[in-house]
Amino acid sequence: MIWNSGFVRPLAATLAILILSFWVGAASPTGVRPSSDKRTEVLIAPFVSTYKGSAPGFKGVTDAMDLLVENGTNVYMFACKWKELEPAPGKFNLQEHLINSLTMLVPRYSQLKGVVLMLQMIDTNWRPMPDDLSTKPFDDPAVLQRFDALIDAIAAQPSSKRITHILLGNEVDGYLGQHPEEVAPFLTFYKSGVERVHQRLPGVNVGTIFTAGGAMHGSPQAFDELNKYSDFVDFTYYPITATGQGNAMSTWQMRPMEESLAELAHLVERAGDKPFSFTEIGYSASPVNNSSEEKQAEFVRGMFRVLDPDRQKGQIAFILYHAMYDYPPGVCTPYAQQQGVPGDAICAFMENLGLRSYATGAPRKAWDAFVEGVKKWNR
Repeated sequence: MIWNSGFVRPLAATLAILILSFWVGAASPTGVRPSSDKRTEVLIAPFVSTYKGSAPGFKGVTDAMDLLVENGTNVYMFACKWKELEPAPGKFNLQEHLINSLTMLVPRYSQLKGVVLMLQMIDTNWRPMPDDLSTKPFDDPAVLQRFDALIDAIAAQPSSKRITHILLGNEVDGYLGQHPEEVAPFLTFYKSGVERVHQRLPGVNVGTIFTAGGAMHGSPQAFDELNKYSDFVDFTYYPITATGQGNAMSTWQMRPMEESLAELAHLVERAGDKPFSFTEIGYSASPVNNSSEEKQAEFVRGMFRVLDPDRQKGQIAFILYHAMYDYPPGVCTPYAQQQGVPGDAICAFMENLGLRSYATGAPRKAWDAFVEGVKKWNR
């Protein structure tokens, strides 16, 4: 069965924008650097977000983080677009988009054992690169040289020592599937980028992100070729029924539980002997999407059950459930219009995707299932 998760770029991007917009000047207490050594403890958390009643500014974010770490979660992820980090050729703006995360938020929580940085030169279906590089092939010497310089600039920051994992690109199969002529140049770029991170940030594990559909059906050869150079294999997964290619063909119905969990088990087999991770995995609670709070909680419990053998073998790099809170009402509307998607189903999906309600902040049944699973894994 063909299904699609191409909508995920605005989901993750929207949350990142919302959170980054809350960061204001604050004291930076001393924190413990997360260890990148092998561990039995699983790195797991929901993607941090806020809700309607959250305190304004930085306090809203720290309140959310407080709630997460109090319930056993221990990993944090943030994303940076290359063009934001390098707004002009050779001129870096790391403070707002990178250093603030590593100095204002992360050090407050000694419970964090992992910090994941996503560097986006591909973001699902576009290339958020510096303007003068945005049309050059990925293997152009200028592109390779400038990305090396970006990695060097990041590595020169003392706070970069807190990073444990770096992802080069978000859902790269979305873009590469539309531009097959760029697969080989991106392979050269990716191999070079992995090597540079290893040189300048030793001990940091490097990977890239594929949608589950791309890994299994859409771009399996690109998946295999790129991940030859990866330290771990990363996926995004939402078990949505689709009737064909493209978001407009999606019915936005959650697939039957047995089918979803069987596909999840098959998906992680694609990682082979390498550790795997999820930067996004989730399940709507809305009846409009053929779901409910009970079904969402069942999916969460099933996720822990299906992945437990891999946990016991130490194969899980990290899991970031999507997300802590729902998306705010209205966030889905521009995207649905752009894609020609009927608004009711996609908006129901996005506005009921969280473990907790955006409107009230109250936990759903899936929140309790998630916390129970985390504590069982990391007790």
